[in-house]
Amino acid sequence: MKHGGAREILGTYIFFGMRLALPLIALPLFSHILSPGDMGDLLAAQSLGLLGSIFIQYGFHQSAPRELSLTSDLAEHRLIASRVVQCQLVNCATAAIVIGILFAHGSHSSAVVALTMSAIITAIGTGMSSAWFFRGIGRATLGMAFDFAGQAIGLILIALPVYLKFGVGSIAVAYALGPLISAITGLMLVVQNTGGLVRIPLRESLSRLRTGTDLFFVRGSSAVLTTGSIWLVSIMASSAQAAYFGIASKLVGAATSLTQPVLFSIMPRVASRASSAPREAIAIATRFGAMLLLLGLCSAILLQIFAPLVISLLFSQNMAPARYFVAALAWICIPMALRDTIGELVLIPFHADKYVARSVVIAMLTGTLTAVIAIPQIGGWGMIVARYSAEAVAIILLTWWGRNVIRRRQGWLDP
Repeated sequence: MKHGGAREILGTYIFFGMRLALPLIALPLFSHILSPGDMGDLLAAQSLGLLGSIFIQYGFHQSAPRELSLTSDLAEHRLIASRVVQCQLVNCATAAIVIGILFAHGSHSSAVVALTMSAIITAIGTGMSSAWFFRGIGRATLGMAFDFAGQAIGLILIALPVYLKFGVGSIAVAYALGPLISAITGLMLVVQNTGGLVRIPLRESLSRLRTGTDLFFVRGSSAVLTTGSIWLVSIMASSAQAAYFGIASKLVGAATSLTQPVLFSIMPRVASRASSAPREAIAIATRFGAMLLLLGLCSAILLQIFAPLVISLLFSQNMAPARYFVAALAWICIPMALRDTIGELVLIPFHADKYVARSVVIAMLTGTLTAVIAIPQIGGWGMIVARYSAEAVAIILLTWWGRNVIRRRQGWLDP
């Protein structure tokens, strides 16, 4: 089991690292072919699209793998997959409408229509990823492979509009099509693995959405100040500030994402033991939580050392201010790793989702209020202050509620 888990994590990390590398390759390219304002608009569209994908996923990327890991029955897998896919399809329509309204009214770009379309495509393509299914059946590497393929296809597709010297809107749409193609292919494989999806009554689907509300608030609330931060900077400051902060956010985001393969691979294992062997579940969470914190520390140090060099060598000179944003934001890797350890490796596997949701929602509200006050005054720096304040509040609340949950269930851990 230990060796199987290690192999799964290693394979997941290989594809995950490759998937992270592709958007980082695209960033220097965008900086050379687009002005800071146009690049900020493109990153803002991506940011809002990824925020919409969180709504489409609606927490199922955490809850569904947990449910799939608890059974090996094909009929149950088919039912779980059918419910999740149908709920996500319902969410796609809502997400498209909301994104269209928000971006069209918040953007000042001349390519607002194409950028809005790219944000909607990004939301659907990323939100409908089938990685949750493959994590739940113990094949997380395959899920990561599909996500990597989507990024690779998007990078290839932008070659044509770049060669033809089309504007930022065409480049954004082409780049967004990659994840959509990958999502469709992954969904076809889910259908094949489950023997075909079944139609679920709409009432049951809506009920399913209500049961996933806690986990949706966990991801959605945290995403407002992470995934959606570039969009917020673009509407409250300027497109150029969004570009500088966006580069820093993408680089730091890639570093903090290095903890996700551990979470994706280990969370179902912790959940499967939470009821039958809680002592073992806590031991697994503690061991891999320490790994997350070490990764966070190493990521912060490496960013401080190498990010300024990378920006000066690979990006256009117009993007030089981004190095200062990276230096300030890099240390957030550590509190984010601690938050993920408490929330996703302890509380969620023990079905204490509501406490995680409360903590993250309160932290989001704190960070958003800070952002609204600070961004108009100091631009992208205001979002950095907001990010740190939100992480501090989340860790304090998660620690408090996590301690109470373990205390109430202390009998599970007795010898």
